[in-house]
Amino acid sequence: MSILIENCCKTFRSVPVLKNVSLQIDDHEIVVLMGPSGCGKTTLIRCLCDLETPDSGRIMIHGKTLFDQQKTQDKALLKQIHQEVGLVFQNYQLFPHRTVLQNLCDAVLYQRLLSRDEAHKKALALLSQLQLLEKADVYPSELSGGQKQRVAIARACMLKPRILCFDEPTSALDQASIQQLFPILQRLRESMAVLIITHDQEFGKQIATRTILMKEINAVS
Repeated sequence: MSILIENCCKTFRSVPVLKNVSLQIDDHEIVVLMGPSGCGKTTLIRCLCDLETPDSGRIMIHGKTLFDQQKTQDKALLKQIHQEVGLVFQNYQLFPHRTVLQNLCDAVLYQRLLSRDEAHKKALALLSQLQLLEKADVYPSELSGGQKQRVAIARACMLKPRILCFDEPTSALDQASIQQLFPILQRLRESMAVLIITHDQEFGKQIATRTILMKEINAVS
């Protein structure tokens, strides 16, 4: 089991966004969570990635406790959990002043997880797999939307996550770039679980091994 979420609740300014949400995701699944804007999809994924803290409930990541009525205070454990969960943001959040290669390497070098040579070797291998090797030394402003997304995927994979989350991955892509995304996601699931939130029903149904409607797991949807 990759993810276990039990009875998670989250309220913003007295407005409930998540109410008793429970979800389980197993290794090698592509789970697509669908629903309209404002139904809590992004809040749920941010809680899973420790960018938001639930008010109550429980979140387990590969058997490690991220939250159980309160956030774990074990810094070493938090570091392990953060490395196991990757997130590809809707707007990619690439550093505009850093090259593609630097965008990939900065986090692992800052955390001293790899030497510079090891980081460069791994980054170049990922870029090659995603057909972006020739873009290693360019800046994000020189990339198309689909290329930026693939760079963001490669950056997330630098930490070898066991779960990779996508926030609205098709929202800024043309149809050709969306089609390029399908084989990438299928390859990713060979080594991890994939969680996608989207309101693009056609894309979701085509790529998912399991589709979940947010209103089915969230009492306030």
